[in-house]
Amino acid sequence: MSVKLRVTLASLASLALGIGAITALVSARAERDLLASQRHRELTESVRTADILSHRLVHLQRAIQAAARQLETRALKDDEENSRYLESNQVLRSLFSSLFVVPPTGEMRWLVDESGLRPVDVDLSKRSYVQHTLGERRPLISEPIRSLVTGDWIVILTVPVYDEDKNVRFILCGNLKLASREFLDDLTERSTDANALTLVADSSGRIIAPAGHADVLRNVAQEPRLGEAYEAWVARGSPLEPAGLELNQPQEMVTAAGVPGTDWMVWRASSEADLLQPLHDAKRYAISWALALVSALSVLLLALLWWLLSPLTVLRQRVAHAVDQQMPPELGWPACRGELGELSAVLREGAIERQRLEAEKEHLLQMLGSAVDSAPIGIAFVSDGKFELVSNGFCEVLGLDKSALLGSSTDRIFAGVSPSERPDPGASAACGQSGEWLMRRADGVQFWGQLKCNPLDSSGSSARFIWTLSDVTSQRNAQQELQWAATHDALTGLANRKMFEHRTARLVGALPRSVPAAIVYLDLDRFKPVNDLEGHAAGDAVLMAIARLLTASIRPGDLAARIGGDEFALLLERCEFEVALQIAEKVCSQIAELNVPWGARSLKVGASAGVAPLAPAISSAAQWAEAADQACYAAKAAGRGVVRTSAAAASAR
Repeated sequence: MSVKLRVTLASLASLALGIGAITALVSARAERDLLASQRHRELTESVRTADILSHRLVHLQRAIQAAARQLETRALKDDEENSRYLESNQVLRSLFSSLFVVPPTGEMRWLVDESGLRPVDVDLSKRSYVQHTLGERRPLISEPIRSLVTGDWIVILTVPVYDEDKNVRFILCGNLKLASREFLDDLTERSTDANALTLVADSSGRIIAPAGHADVLRNVAQEPRLGEAYEAWVARGSPLEPAGLELNQPQEMVTAAGVPGTDWMVWRASSEADLLQPLHDAKRYAISWALALVSALSVLLLALLWWLLSPLTVLRQRVAHAVDQQMPPELGWPACRGELGELSAVLREGAIERQRLEAEKEHLLQMLGSAVDSAPIGIAFVSDGKFELVSNGFCEVLGLDKSALLGSSTDRIFAGVSPSERPDPGASAACGQSGEWLMRRADGVQFWGQLKCNPLDSSGSSARFIWTLSDVTSQRNAQQELQWAATHDALTGLANRKMFEHRTARLVGALPRSVPAAIVYLDLDRFKPVNDLEGHAAGDAVLMAIARLLTASIRPGDLAARIGGDEFALLLERCEFEVALQIAEKVCSQIAELNVPWGARSLKVGASAGVAPLAPAISSAAQWAEAADQACYAAKAAGRGVVRTSAAAASAR
């Protein structure tokens, strides 16, 4: 190695080391400052969220206290009149999920909710919020409890209403659903940081919001991003600090703030890695520019070396012409002696040999082009992510000319496929890649293409590949139709028995996590006369009308299936048994009222239904289905058009 080259390399190495050291020091200081600033911002955000929540609760308390004062002034004679007054108070109704009054005896008789005033019969005398309000004679906010009317998790604001002798005449209660997005969830979603986690929990650590984050009342200690921080908070004595706390959690910045006036805490966690990611990106960006600078300096130094080696200038120019083939390969070489003469002779022989090889390559490419054009499938050669050679078949599949494809990027043929999901033309897998992708023809029409990608070099060291392409849209559509037909009833479009049994077996296998759930078996009444008197086409029309009715009567996550000729079933997941009974009765009623036009008359049928809940004692899907079937049989025997439950459900009730 020459002295000049050694000096050049040493200079470049020193420059690179200096830039690297400075970058490391600056980035370390920036990380410390950024984390300190973000911790302060996170603490401020937690305190702000807690303060907003406190003001919101104060606003709700003032609203319900104002209504209580109006009720004291009016002195209405009974709970029904008081409830009707609450029903007319649209402002108060808009603030709470429901409103009700509780006399000192504890019986709630009327409830005002989104559907209006309705009678109820619930004994609330043992509820702690009722006892505390009567005993302490002051407004309060209850702990999270489950509603005895709807089964929802709720928080209740209470205000005592007095008579003229200052005795508690009744308690005015406002109900807030924890699952309501109008009360708490919007606070936990205010952050502009998409990766930040914000929760509201009570003093025992039960999560109140957001409702969609986890199961209601799940403990904060079970949240992976807050577990250790929660334990540290408990170790401090569980302080409800409105000024906020910073808590330790690996890889997270965790802050918490108490909500004034309640025993609630706002918890917030932000990922340190996500915060530092832009800084790390900037660091990589700076290093890349540093490397570019080093590369530029290396070019300048090398240019200087070339200038110092001026005797090689002529030889360099001739080598350049050897590459572009503007001169015959045997002419124009410098006549000199020594090492330069030997180098010139070697380069001259190399140029002559290169021209010969180029001619052979051109001939081979012509033969290869003819061969691929004759192939029954589309073939293309790809180099560095661009089309180098394409066959007529490849162009026909895409509806493009060769001139439009040659030299263009392979990305242009894919439609609706993200770059990360496309075949990698630069990959070096010796076994190649294959699969089906959504592609686009020149006229904009999309189709499914089966593409196989294999490296030209079996060792996988080359960046050149051969692609084969065929249109498999029709085969794919046929396969999807077969898959759909295997799990659905051809007449009604509902799920068939096979799919129904698969879904029920999955729920039984997930016990006890899958409780509550229920099966509703439906057997049509008076269907056989429709088939016998009007024909099977009329019967099919009735079955399709009932299928549409069932589909419209269930939730998106439930399943409606046709399991026999005139037998249907509903699989209701996450559904309480009482609700399942209501759905079954509603469906039977709708089927009884259904009129299916047929010629000049209308066809009518009825339905009997059996309901079986999923109980922990059920060991198989067949046992569960048999319970529903027996209940449906009992409904048939009871006179048809009625709903019966399984024996296990009846005993449980």
